[in-house]
Amino acid sequence: MKRYGRAVVRWSAVLLIAVATTIGAASAEPTTDLFLGRWTVSNDRKPFAERERPYKTIDIAPCDGSLCGISVSDAGACGDVLFRHVTLHYGALGTFVDGTGRWGDDLLNLRILQLDDVPQIRLFLARFTSTGNDEGILTTEFRENYRRSAEAVCKAP
Repeated sequence: MKRYGRAVVRWSAVLLIAVATTIGAASAEPTTDLFLGRWTVSNDRKPFAERERPYKTIDIAPCDGSLCGISVSDAGACGDVLFRHVTLHYGALGTFVDGTGRWGDDLLNLRILQLDDVPQIRLFLARFTSTGNDEGILTTEFRENYRRSAEAVCKAP
């Protein structure tokens, strides 16, 4: 009987630890901190068109209670604000922020995904064209993977 009692206690303890770990992991919500830093395109040998150049290197930093993305030149100088006031989302599809980003003189839909298990992000800029009846076509104008290269230095004015 003593053996059976010890086994029950041991398995109860293992089950309790497993449940506590699962609850702790589920309650750990991602924050915008995942996106902070200086981000450089992963394929920096690719030629960039004039419109794409501001997105070659970006600093993502806190601003106005959200995040801002600031263009960084090849020489390291801070440039224009590319996006601000993004919204954090997380769930079964992963962690991402979305909002609008500058694309020349236009504002396009912006989405930045945090890639799991690697210190990388993927940035998308897309144009939505309405075809009526709440339907439309989403055309990707820019898509690039980035790696974190340093802490963000540039701040939005």
